[in-house]
Parts: sequence; structure tokens; C-alpha cells
Amino acid sequence: MRFQSAELEALALSNDELELLQQDHNRLANLERLRNSCGTILTQLDETEPSVRSQLARFADELAELSGLDANLIDAAETIASALIQVDEGVTALRGYLDDLDLDPDSLQQVEQRLGAIHDTARKYRVRPEALVERQQSIQQELQTTENAGEALEQLEQQVREQRERYFEAAYRLSKKRRQSGKRLAAEISQAMRQLGMTGGRFDVELAPLEADDAGASGLERVEFMVSANPGMPLAPLNKVASGGELSRISLAIQVATSSCTETPTLVFDEVDVGIGGGVAEIVGQMLRRLGSSLQILCVTHLPQVASQANQHLQVRKQSDRKSTRTDITPLNLNQRIQEIARMLGGVEITPQTLAHAEEMVRQASEAETGIVIGAAE
Repeated sequence: MRFQSAELEALALSNDELELLQQDHNRLANLERLRNSCGTILTQLDETEPSVRSQLARFADELAELSGLDANLIDAAETIASALIQVDEGVTALRGYLDDLDLDPDSLQQVEQRLGAIHDTARKYRVRPEALVERQQSIQQELQTTENAGEALEQLEQQVREQRERYFEAAYRLSKKRRQSGKRLAAEISQAMRQLGMTGGRFDVELAPLEADDAGASGLERVEFMVSANPGMPLAPLNKVASGGELSRISLAIQVATSSCTETPTLVFDEVDVGIGGGVAEIVGQMLRRLGSSLQILCVTHLPQVASQANQHLQVRKQSDRKSTRTDITPLNLNQRIQEIARMLGGVEITPQTLAHAEEMVRQASEAETGIVIGAAE
């Protein structure tokens, strides 16, 4: 492209040069005809007798004299007089043209050589001769764009370096905060797990470093939750070692530990009470109640210690006949809640003592405002 630009620049074709060259070529190629014809016209106009000019002069003088006899001839006399003036001007112009007419035989050759160079270049670039100037400008613009692209590329590379530095600065800060927060979070969740009946349970936050090329929006490490649900068991990824009930309790422990910063409006817990009872079940209910003070909690439970902590109670009952099975969900009022919790405490036969116990459990739990909706499944 640089060679093309240099070649066209060396041709040095201006915007109107081609048109002027073609005009010169037409003139020089017909020089003899121009000289002979213009000489003949000049001779007829002024150099023979009677010439056109001498006759016009005689006609003008005679009409001027006649217009004194008849005013109707004044316009004709003036027109002929004006024509005489124009003939004089034409004669002067023709004499000047013939005097200046270039008779140099090399002039035609020079013009033809120049036109030949222009047409050869146009064929080379596959454009019309009239488009060569535009083609040269286009190549120059492309070259300028290419040069600017190089500068732009350098600027972009510099921006990439700067953004990379900013990224790693932010990523290192994130890694530091992850290490600090991970230890604190692991300790709080481990404590909550033990309170939920997972004796010896441990929770840890593992930060696995990534290769620099693998680093992304999530930082310089892969974060994985590790858990040991039982004493003596090694830590393993949470999704590989926890059963359904354990996963619910670990999830509850995580939610309790992160309740101050969670943005989830509703949490659902299913089988959170599997394998627990007594005091641990009551702790589970209390944890759910505390979460319910800032979130909406939906929990499916079989334990009265958990169900009694709710401020709303939905009874879930499965109904079957010979043709179909359906599940009914019934909202319970306060008395119905006490009856249902008593049933969960004592079975089919509800004694006064069981009923009193259920009423006491509901009364104690209702002293705290909650946002829990708990369904007791049969």
C-alpha cells in the first residue's frame, strides 16, 4: 500500500489536469486545421476586398445617413454599427489567437506521453483515469488509518496493562478478605452445626488458588465449602457428604451465621428435623424463629418443638380413596394449632396434660414475633 501511495504521488495528477490535457491534445492534434481555418476566416473578415468588415462599414455609414431621413431606420443602423464593432473585436481576437498558436511539434508528443502515463496507471489500478485522484486519496486515508491503528493498539495494550494491574490489586484484596472472613464464617457455622445436634460437625471454607490465566470475575481462587458431618470424618465437599436432613441443618446453620447480610426474602427448609429431637429440636425451632424476624421462613416439620415456634401453622394432610390421592393444606387458628401440636406430642389420644403442654409451648413461642410459616406434615 505504501508503494501504491508513492507511485500515485509520483504521478502527481491534479484534480483538473486530465481535462486540461485532453483539451491540449485536441488542440495540438488539430493544429493545422485550426491555423488554416482561422486564417481563412480572418482573411474573409478583414483582409480581402470587399471584406466582411468593409461592407459592414459601408452599410453602417449608409444607414446612419438614411436614418436622418427616416427615424424608423435608427434601430437597424445601430444594430449594423454594433455588428461592425463585434466583427472588429472578433478580428482582433483571431489575430491574437493565430499569433499565440503553438507550432512546437514536441508539444503534442509531451501531452501524449503524459496522457499515456495516466491511462497506463489507471489500467494498473483498474479504475477510470478520472478516478485516479480519488484512488490516491483513498490509499492515503487507508495508510493513515493503519498508522493510527498502530497507535490505537499501543494505547489499548497500555489500557489492558493498567486494567490488569487494577484487577490483581482488587483480587488480592478480595483474597485477603476471603481468608479473614472464611475463618470467622467457618467457626460460626461449625458452632451452629453442633448446636443443631451434629456433634463433632465441622465446616471450613477452602480457597483453591487458580492459575493466572484462569482468574476471572470471581477472583484468584475457587471457593468451596467443606464439611464433616460426623466425628472422625475428614472434610469433604458439602454436596458430596451431606444427606438431605444434614444438608437442611447445615443450610440453617449457614443462614443463621449470615442472616445479617442475606438478601434472600424467603427460605424453605424441608426435613431439617430428621434425626433430632428433644432439646436439639427446640434449638432448631428457635433458630428458625430468629431467622423469621427478618425473613419469611417456610419449614416442613414433624416435630412439635419446631412447629410451636411458628406464628402461622398450616396442616398438611394426605387424603386417599380408591380412585385418587390428594394433599390438603389447611390454615389453623390458635386453638387448632394447640390441638395439632398436642397430637404431634402425644399421638391419637390427647390427654389434658398433653394439651396443657402444647398450649404452654405455643404461648412461650408466641412471645416473640416471627415471620415463620411452618407446615406439620403427617
